[in-house]
Amino acid sequence: MLRSFVVWLDDHLAGEGSTAIVRGIVGLLSFAALLGALLGSVAVKAGVVVAVLLTLLSLALLLLADRRSLHGQLNLHKRLVSRYSKQVDELSPRYQVLSWEQVAHVANSSGDTKEVVTIRARVLRPDMWVVRLVFSCGWSQPARYRRGVTVNVRNLLVTDVLGTSPDVTFSWVADGKIDAMIHFSTPPVVGSEVRFIVLLDWPRKCAPLMNGITDQFSFTFFQQQVEKVSYKIVLPAGQEAYWEPVGFESGDPNFSVDVAVGDDGRGQYFFQGLNLPVRHTAGIKLQLKSAKRGAHQWPVASAQR
Repeated sequence: MLRSFVVWLDDHLAGEGSTAIVRGIVGLLSFAALLGALLGSVAVKAGVVVAVLLTLLSLALLLLADRRSLHGQLNLHKRLVSRYSKQVDELSPRYQVLSWEQVAHVANSSGDTKEVVTIRARVLRPDMWVVRLVFSCGWSQPARYRRGVTVNVRNLLVTDVLGTSPDVTFSWVADGKIDAMIHFSTPPVVGSEVRFIVLLDWPRKCAPLMNGITDQFSFTFFQQQVEKVSYKIVLPAGQEAYWEPVGFESGDPNFSVDVAVGDDGRGQYFFQGLNLPVRHTAGIKLQLKSAKRGAHQWPVASAQR
């Protein structure tokens, strides 16, 4: 009986919002006060109030447990959707990524990062209902940071005008790797191009970099060669970093790294690659010059990259 009541109450609160909780508590306490006034005894009044409070506490615990169970089921369903979508892509790719341009703004010494990702893809099959994107911070983040990550997506029209927001679900496939699923209401036309802009707000994403640990910003695609990739990392004001290439040698015409300081005094490190092969990792490694690990006065190399 109590369980049925809790289910009803949970549905009611989901529809009514937080004000229903306040009204319910006030109503129960008012009922307790009315009983106390009618019965007259102070001990009875106190007993009624304690009984009501204990009932409210029990209901709250049951509701929390029920919502925790529902949250766990939702996360399971998201992981299953991600897993099956990945398997379908491996059997028969539904789209081809043409370009991936990513800009990471490291906000502070804690490594909090805001990223803007622009993606172009060509539709390969008439049943393309979803596009699966994987993002990583490169280290095993505690759950308290992962809970603060937000992912927002908008369609990007051919004229670079922002369009509507598609449905998006995401799940964690590892402690530092997020799987974002962009869903279509109807499959786009085969041969057409779809474009998205993805906004990531990621607490402590670049914490290793800001703590003096070498951090890697790179790409790996497992289905097809990608025509163009780029990754721009903007450090906090006054910060500089040592850098080295990942997955290519200096002088390779398909890859380049440019280093600059913006008008706002923030160091910028820009990697660009053309025709990135399948399963080939390429990008850039950074390590702060001002961090404790790199505080020594190293001689300046005569050769410039």
